[in-house]
Amino acid sequence: MSKEALEKIAAAEEKVRAGKAAAEAEGRKLVEDAERFGRALLQTVRDEAQETGRQMLEQAEKAGEAAAREILSEAKKAGKALCRAAEQRLDAAAEQIVRGVVER
Repeated sequence: MSKEALEKIAAAEEKVRAGKAAAEAEGRKLVEDAERFGRALLQTVRDEAQETGRQMLEQAEKAGEAAAREILSEAKKAGKALCRAAEQRLDAAAEQIVRGVVER
């Protein structure tokens, strides 16, 4: 084989090695970029999930407070109604007591 042919082969092999090295470097860069993107996306999802959880907790607390106020209001109404009923029966009870004492 001639010197010129050997030089062409060596140049072609070098070109292949350089191309392979460039492709490997590009591959590593793509992997690094993908990992960086994945980590950023994961952090974004975590942040959003945390915010959603915080909002849900806040809504649940508000709903619980509203329910507690409603229950307290209903209990106060029921208590007032019982007091009114007891007051209405008080006169009748006093009359029965007096009648019982007088009859003895």
